[in-house]
Amino acid sequence: MAFKVSVLASGSKANCIHVSSGSAHIMVDCGLSKQQLLRRAGQQGINLQNLSGVLITHEHTDHIKGLERFADFCDAPVYCNSQTYREISRRFEVKGYREIVGFDRGFYVGDIRVEPFRVSHDAAQPVGYSLYDGDEKLSVVTDTGILTKAIMAGVKGSRTVLIEANHDVEMLKNGDYPIYLKQRILSPKGHLSNVDAANSVYELCKDGAQRIVLCHLSQHNNTRQKALAEVQRAVTGAQVTIAVAEQSAAVCI
Repeated sequence: MAFKVSVLASGSKANCIHVSSGSAHIMVDCGLSKQQLLRRAGQQGINLQNLSGVLITHEHTDHIKGLERFADFCDAPVYCNSQTYREISRRFEVKGYREIVGFDRGFYVGDIRVEPFRVSHDAAQPVGYSLYDGDEKLSVVTDTGILTKAIMAGVKGSRTVLIEANHDVEMLKNGDYPIYLKQRILSPKGHLSNVDAANSVYELCKDGAQRIVLCHLSQHNNTRQKALAEVQRAVTGAQVTIAVAEQSAAVCI
């Protein structure tokens, strides 16, 4: 049975993904305010008090903004690596944090196998996640400036992939962002472009990916149409469903 995925928010302001296997329910990141999170989840019929766990990719505000208040509401355990935990705990107490010895080797949340993999971003120790439910595999790979062989190996074999398509390079270069910010986004520790995403999706579809969600689109340096067109061109003829996540509304697949 395929995972049910609800991207409750995705972009530079807030990121939050809900994944359900039917018996286990995981949230990846908690960048929405508690009020917005409960409202959007409720609109999708998601009961967040049934969460099996919360996975945090890294400590940037758009991924943890709602975590402190939400953790007071929900007793679900919170998982992240030790360096990410250290950075978050400098801002607030991480209620429900579960320390996992050998975090990088993987662990279970309910009946879902979780395997973290390192990504390249300007955070303490950012990760993506692959989730397994029997033969079904789903991967979340956002907030990375490059897709290394190790990252692609972590994502390989996923039937569902949530991947970053942050910016159109020409829009970014010709836009009004300051030079330092443009350089950060374009750096190996920044964000993936539409072309980066398209090239990777092409490879992943050859390896069996059937559902793609384009995530973390910039509201200033990208458009839904540009991201979708770039990826669709790369996978012409492939049997794949492509969706685009949004900042202001939930997108479900």
